[in-house]
This record gives sequence, structure tokens and C-alpha cells, in this order.
Amino acid sequence: MVKKHTHITTKKDSYTPEPSFATAATLPKGVSIAASLNFVFAGFESVLCLDETNHWGPVYEKAKPTESWEETAHRGAYENTGMRIGDLHLVGYIETFNEDRSSKSSVNRKSIIPITYSFVTNEVEDWKPTGKKKGEVFSPTHTREALKENENDSKTLAIYEHILGILKKDLQVTYQFIPGKMLDDVLVTSVMTFCKNKKEEFCIVKDSSETFYSLPGGGRSLNETPMECSKRELLEEALVESKHEEVLGTILVSFNRGSVCVAKMQQVRYLSDADIIHKFVPHNNGFETDDRQFIPFNELGTKVKQLGYPTGLAILNYLAKKNIA
Repeated sequence: MVKKHTHITTKKDSYTPEPSFATAATLPKGVSIAASLNFVFAGFESVLCLDETNHWGPVYEKAKPTESWEETAHRGAYENTGMRIGDLHLVGYIETFNEDRSSKSSVNRKSIIPITYSFVTNEVEDWKPTGKKKGEVFSPTHTREALKENENDSKTLAIYEHILGILKKDLQVTYQFIPGKMLDDVLVTSVMTFCKNKKEEFCIVKDSSETFYSLPGGGRSLNETPMECSKRELLEEALVESKHEEVLGTILVSFNRGSVCVAKMQQVRYLSDADIIHKFVPHNNGFETDDRQFIPFNELGTKVKQLGYPTGLAILNYLAKKNIA
């Protein structure tokens, strides 16, 4: 779940982007590269970075004189998120101008920032964030919310919508529930948890912006394990501390362009017991949850929107066979 972040004013970068970007299949020749702006995707979900101004955004990395712009983009993804990415897909560029007024020629001061998107190939296990660097996986809805928070950079949201439109037009998506385990070689982007109290009732929550309930859960921070994500999301959204966690299964999501699979991700489902149930406080610590309930198993399919989909029904059937109902 997205938590609101306090805006922090810092010194601007030495490059000031124009308010619009040019779509292009190739970059202009003879112009220096200032930086790389890469939108990293795990399917339709985005891997965003928390920058030095405390805003979430795509992977922005300043170029080094000794590397190509493609190398800058790959290095930026690794250093900022701990991700290895596949091929870069160029969608355009932003023209920038160096704020150093010592140069009299505007041509000499002009440079560009390539705009690309890429897909995660794998997560680096031993990666550790440095300084304030932090990566997290966001759904399209939460990506929009996060990008809107930066009122000084409205063009980033427009570029994101442009790229997402390309992906939704080109990619076909399949979903498969795999019971009893998670997959070792596929990125875990999100976690949801079936957490039950002593009465065998399951915890559900509702965001203030939604009309339906869901299981506690959300995007995984890229330096935490799926189980850590499960426990954190339960505490943040439902004010519940859990115990006896077990992997219920995972939803494998495959993104295909024609007959070629371009990306895979998984959404893990946990089963746990409520250990400590704190008094519920709506919008606790800035989070958007405004209601929490504990309901019987037989009401989950009607109250929780995601469990009405084929994968959700498969999970409920699996739970019933485990005699959880």
C-alpha cells in the first residue's frame, strides 16, 4: 500500500527538463547524453525508486562519460533497485539544457535524456540499498498515485501513461494459481495474506478510495522477503501481528507478445494466524485503510473482489480442501 510521503525541498539537478518529451525510435546524433530515465516493469506493475527528494519515480541515473546510455540504464536499475533488466525499448527523449551559463552557445549546453522501458529479468539476491535508495513494486493505480505526488514533475505521469498504453496494447496476460509453494526463479511483486483469528474468521480491509474489500497485502519492497512483506502489510493495513505463516500458493502471471513470453512475475498468498490484534485506527500512520473486518470463510468469495476471479476461486477451493473452511 502507498503511504503518503512528506515533500522535501532540495537543490535541483544541474539539468532542467523541458515540460514535454519527443517520441522517437532513435536518438538524435551528435548530442550528449545527460542521464537515463528508465521505466522498469514487472508485467504491468512498476518498479519505482524513492529519490533524494522523497518522491517515488522511475529509475533516473546520471550518465558517466565512459559508458553508453544503455549501460547507464542497466547500471541505474541495478544500483537503485537491485534488479537485472532485459532489453531496453526506446520510446523517446527529453531535451535538457545545462544551467551553467558560462557557455554562450545553446548548442553546446543542450543534451538529452533517453526515455526507455524494460522488464525485470531477475532480482540480485545480495543487493543492499545504499543511502536513501529504495525500490518497491507498485500496481498501475498506486503508480499513478505516487507519480501525482510530485507536483513539480507532471510530465513523468504523462510518459508513464504513454508507455503503459503501449504495453496494454501489445501484451497478452495469463494467470495460473500454483498451490502449496512459490517459484524460486520468478520475481515476487506482491503478497496477500489469509489471516484468521481464534474464531477462524479471516481479516479483510478496505481502502478509503475503494468500494470493495480485499485481503491485507500489497507491493513488496525489494529488500524484504515475501514473508516480511506479509507481516508488514498486515500490521500497516490491519494493525494485526501474525504468527504461524505458511505459503498457501502463488499466482504466476505471464506477459506474452505473440508467442514470446517477455515477462513473468508472481503474487504470493500466505496463510497465517493473528497473534496480536491491535485496536483498529482508520488511516493509521498515513495509510489509506479505513475499515477492518473479520468474516467467516464462506463470506470471502462475495466480499473480497479478487476472490471472485478464476484464480481466487481456485485458492478458495484449495483452502477448502485443506479443511480451513
